[in-house]
Amino acid sequence: MAPKKKSHVGSRRGLTKEEQEKIANQIIEGYRTTDGCPPLSSHWGGHDLRKTDWLKRFAAEIADDQNKAFEAWNTIKGKGDTSFMIELFYLCTIRSKVYVDVSQDQYHALIAEIERMIPKYDRLLEEIREITNNPDLSMTMPYVSGHIVETLCKLQESKQSLEELRRANLGHGSYKRNARDWYLFLMAKELINSSGRQHVDELATLLEAARSAHNEKVHPEDVPRLTKRIQRLKKYVGAEVIDGRMMFRLGGGSTNRQSTTDDDIPF
Repeated sequence: MAPKKKSHVGSRRGLTKEEQEKIANQIIEGYRTTDGCPPLSSHWGGHDLRKTDWLKRFAAEIADDQNKAFEAWNTIKGKGDTSFMIELFYLCTIRSKVYVDVSQDQYHALIAEIERMIPKYDRLLEEIREITNNPDLSMTMPYVSGHIVETLCKLQESKQSLEELRRANLGHGSYKRNARDWYLFLMAKELINSSGRQHVDELATLLEAARSAHNEKVHPEDVPRLTKRIQRLKKYVGAEVIDGRMMFRLGGGSTNRQSTTDDDIPF
């Protein structure tokens, strides 16, 4: 007589509903608001993430062992601060504007204001030069021309200073760059520093789960594109992997020294 096959009633999923609920609760209860100056929670408005429906749904997505998120989470959960990672997944996928979005908008507006002001310098410089050629003022020129030249030089220096300010901050306000790539980069940095790998495949899977937890229609993440976004941000802030850790080079970055000062690193 052939041996009877073992019964796996309710176990095709691998985990029972109760086991999944237990895992989800462990994720929620294990979450804590992370420290920082300012803390990441200030980037989304400061409300308690533990009390949101999003975290409950995200934890449930992870706990369902039929989802790829289950395996992805198990791969990265021992490779860094999971609370930090949860906050970054939230910031990457929440619909409403967060700190980096507002910062980008304000830099964009600053650039626009500077570009509006610079032509005024050109007009003022031209008007002052015209004074020196005005025959009705010719008798005064021997006495005031030195002051006029000095004024022209100061105005030109002021205009150049504004132009430099524009160049230094142009990248911060450019909409060609996804502002939230900063959060994506921080996740990759956390994983690189703890394991030596970015784990982009796992990040892609968990980003899909994070979007699903917002009740959004989810499309598969393009892993190569995600990798390029991390690489571009790494270049933008002047970071390099040295001895298995992501390090920031002083004065690095693809723009200039001002692009990587402490004030520009939003956490």
